[in-house]
Amino acid sequence: MKIDKNIPIPTSHHSNSKYAHLIHEMEVGDSIKVESISARASVYQTMTRQGFKPISRKFIDENHITYRIWRTK
Repeated sequence: MKIDKNIPIPTSHHSNSKYAHLIHEMEVGDSIKVESISARASVYQTMTRQGFKPISRKFIDENHITYRIWRTK
């Protein structure tokens, strides 16, 4: 085994989130509706890690809860 020096680290162009591709297609003001708090967390975290500014709101309609996440930046 040998030690290599000055080898640049390539940038990562993918995300483990299943929402990453969808998020990159979003423009400022666009939103995504999800059905669970875990999906909301995944979208929100992926947006934040990709450098976007998300805002989310919870909606309750006849005992059915949904979440909507907007891209604001």
